[in-house]
Amino acid sequence: MPVEVTSGTTLSTGPHAVVRADAADAPDVTKGSDPQKEQDAAVDTISSEEEMAPQRLLTRNRAHLLHVQDSDTESDKATRQRTRRQQNGSAQKNTVTSSADKAKKSTAKNGSRSKKAQKGEDTEDDDMPGEYIHVEVGDCVLLDSGDPDNHYVALVSSVQRSQNHDKQPGTFTAQWYYKPEDIRDQVRALIEGGVREREVFLTPHKDKNSIDAVIGLCNVVSPEEYDEVQSEIKRGFREKSKPYYICRFKYYPGRPVKKALEIVKNDAIRSGLGPLKPKVGDEFQVEVPEFKGPDVAVKQQREIETKKAAEDVPWKAPDEARPSFRYRQMWSPLVLEHQSLAFRQFRDLLDPIRFAIGNVLKLFRKDAKDASGHVRCIVLKYVPSDHIQICLSTGQVRTVLASELCSPLGDDVAFSYFYRSRFNLCEAVHQCSDVIQHAQHKERDAFRKEVVVFSQLAHREKLARAAAAAIEAAGLDLADEDVDVDVDDDVDVDDDDNTTNPKRRK
Repeated sequence: MPVEVTSGTTLSTGPHAVVRADAADAPDVTKGSDPQKEQDAAVDTISSEEEMAPQRLLTRNRAHLLHVQDSDTESDKATRQRTRRQQNGSAQKNTVTSSADKAKKSTAKNGSRSKKAQKGEDTEDDDMPGEYIHVEVGDCVLLDSGDPDNHYVALVSSVQRSQNHDKQPGTFTAQWYYKPEDIRDQVRALIEGGVREREVFLTPHKDKNSIDAVIGLCNVVSPEEYDEVQSEIKRGFREKSKPYYICRFKYYPGRPVKKALEIVKNDAIRSGLGPLKPKVGDEFQVEVPEFKGPDVAVKQQREIETKKAAEDVPWKAPDEARPSFRYRQMWSPLVLEHQSLAFRQFRDLLDPIRFAIGNVLKLFRKDAKDASGHVRCIVLKYVPSDHIQICLSTGQVRTVLASELCSPLGDDVAFSYFYRSRFNLCEAVHQCSDVIQHAQHKERDAFRKEVVVFSQLAHREKLARAAAAAIEAAGLDLADEDVDVDVDDDVDVDDDDNTTNPKRRK
């Protein structure tokens, strides 16, 4: 930049240097000035001023966390500091001569070069990648509060990353968790049982913060999960890595006292932000001990007892006949809404198959005293939506409702076939018929055995009643003979009295 030198004027030789020259202070040219010495003195002045520029300090106070501000570069700070000093009269005064003109120009060039070098060094320092904590949406983070034992806790609701995220970490939106000391005393008094240890309160308070302010991650869980984690840590099943906090309520600072707290559900503690991280890895695996079965003697004793019990109850189905798995209710509840007509049609077709004439079913006897409470029966007559006439294996004929009977084909099994067939009535009914037909062979054999057993029991009861009746009859006969003997004795005594006592006879 061209330089004009006048008395009492200010010279500008670049964005970072301001020099004021006064005619009174200018030395005489005839005295002989050394341009090289003046140049070295000017360079030393600029270098000393750049060394005195303040260094950038990263502060993590509350104001910095709550409001993100664009920080200036170091060169800009140094420029403002140097300009301020020179305007206050701290700049070095130089003599303006024709020979000093060249010295000032060379000084400006050398100064700009030294500033460029210094700026290059600052840029290299800024370009060095820093170590930042990687945060994602849904993470709970700790921020520096100035107290190493009481950090701020926040929930990451969104992340804004820069293109050069290795050198510039970016920002994130934090939803704050308040500590108990941040809650009003009247609100804390309403909490039943008081505030628990390490308890925080979720709030709607959100603001942007720098990722550089994050000092670590933490976990905010429900009280049940917190107690479980602490129990695992005490027993040595879990290592204590991240700090844990409890969250039971959401706090609204602007509401009245009675409406300031709302109960937070377990699945809403994280506000539903982002999917939960799957617990995959060796640290989440549990060592399962080897299976130790029962002793051989105990196992053999159980087999003998089971076999003996099966012999005592001949109509009990053997273990081999039972299915290897239990049926589950596999049909979707949406069937009632989207396939309601097919559902009703399947129900209408299912009952005549299960309660067909000749099928063997089971009925629970409330007055059962021996054998089993469930007694098999055979269907004699089926009236839809009314009643069913059956004949029990005991020989009794009853009229019962369909809900009192138990069929080999339950509702869960039938609806599972209906769902697997994709609501095909023909295929589902065909599969249900096969199940009932296959089960009827075994049910009829068991029904015959029950008839034999109950007939034997009835015969034993009949014999017992006959024996009781005979004993009762024999007892009555003996009683009659005793009465006859007593009557004859009385008659003889009366005759004697009549013969011996005529007065009494009269």
